[in-house]
Amino acid sequence: MSRKPIQLLTLTLALNALHLGCGPTEGPTADPISIADDEDAGPTPDEPTTDELLADAFTNVQLKRVAATHYMCECFPEDRQHDSSDACHQETAAPATDELRECFLDQLTDHPDGDQALYDFLVEVDALFDRRDACVDALDTSSCSRDTLDSIRACGRTADEELELVNDAAPAAVITFMDDTGALLVNSPCRDLFSN
Repeated sequence: MSRKPIQLLTLTLALNALHLGCGPTEGPTADPISIADDEDAGPTPDEPTTDELLADAFTNVQLKRVAATHYMCECFPEDRQHDSSDACHQETAAPATDELRECFLDQLTDHPDGDQALYDFLVEVDALFDRRDACVDALDTSSCSRDTLDSIRACGRTADEELELVNDAAPAAVITFMDDTGALLVNSPCRDLFSN
């Protein structure tokens, strides 16, 4: 049985590669993110916590190709060298979004909260993936069309480009925090969800 490796959301993430890695060690050295003391920093009671946003971010990155793959299996299983949609779905099965998110969230229970810069970064990431989902939801996927498949992929490419811009603008300390978080999740039991 093979495993689908977990992708990491770091500022140096190769967005189009499905590989396991924690980002390069080269580059500026940053002090670890400190837990914010400012009473105004972080979420209000009605807003998501840092842990929730982290779990959402890593879940969205890991499952970002699910929509395109599902449509391809439904309509064009031959693209993945399968004779049937069922066989294609079985080969490309991904963990349920809620299951993966909850697993990530459990692993982050004792993880540092980070500061306001991290929180703002994660809010931006969450928003761009919401836009990606809305982009896909607006498409008519009730029939099979190569144009529709291309449009689904285009929604994902736009999200990749937006994520790269957010990454480029993020403080160096966010890199350190996201690398550390990625390493934690890679070595957690959540990895078992990618057994096929």
